[in-house]
Amino acid sequence: MHEKDQGGVVYGSASYTFEYLDYLLEPAEVIVQALGTRGKTGVQDSVSLNIKMDDVLISSRISMRGPAESFAFFYFENGFIKTNEYWKADRCEIHTGRGVELIEKTVDFEMKYEVAHAEACIRQGLSESPVMTAERTLRCCVLVDQIVESLDRQ
Repeated sequence: MHEKDQGGVVYGSASYTFEYLDYLLEPAEVIVQALGTRGKTGVQDSVSLNIKMDDVLISSRISMRGPAESFAFFYFENGFIKTNEYWKADRCEIHTGRGVELIEKTVDFEMKYEVAHAEACIRQGLSESPVMTAERTLRCCVLVDQIVESLDRQ
C-alpha cells in the first residue's frame, strides 16, 4: 500500500458500485481493471474502472478532484435507463424508441431505506440481511481490495 494512502476514493466509494451491480446482476464471473491518480498528499483521488460481470460491460469513474454530476446509464437492446445518484435513485428516465418516461420519487435521506431494512431484519430476528448477505459483502470487499492492490502497483 502507498505510504500515505488511506484508501482514498476506492475504499470510500467503490463498494457502492460493486454492491449495487452484484445485487442487480448476480454475476458468476467478475473481471476488473483500474487506472487511478493520486493527489498531492499521495491519496488516491480518482479512479476509472472497467468491469466485466459475466457478459455485461461496465465503466465507472469515482473522483474527489472536484464537483461532478453523478449518474448511471443502463443500456438494453431496446433503449436505456438514466438515473441520477444511483445509490439513492430519486429520479430516473426510461428511454425507448417510443419516447422518454420520467419516474420521480422523493427521497428524504439517502440511507433511509437501508436503515428501515436493517430495522426490519432485527425485528425479524435475522442475523444477516437477505438482500446484502455476508457472502455478497465479502465478494465486494475482495474486489475493492484487488483494485487498491492493482493501483498500488501503478
